[in-house]
Amino acid sequence: SADRMRVPVLLLHTLDDGVVPAAQSQHMALALARAGRKYSLVMLPGDDHWMTHADTRLRVLEETEKFLKENL
Repeated sequence: SADRMRVPVLLLHTLDDGVVPAAQSQHMALALARAGRKYSLVMLPGDDHWMTHADTRLRVLEETEKFLKENL
């Protein structure tokens, strides 16, 4: 559960994901916030579960790099 998290959490989710609803990441972000845990939620528009579009994959890498710089 969110209250057991001891490290910052990066949540990345595509908005057009037909496999896992985006609401799951939003729910986890809310739980982390309520537990006072550090997290970052990035919602990625216009792509599917597999991140088919190259621009989405690039953004994932950029967001991951940003998150790591802020949290390491």
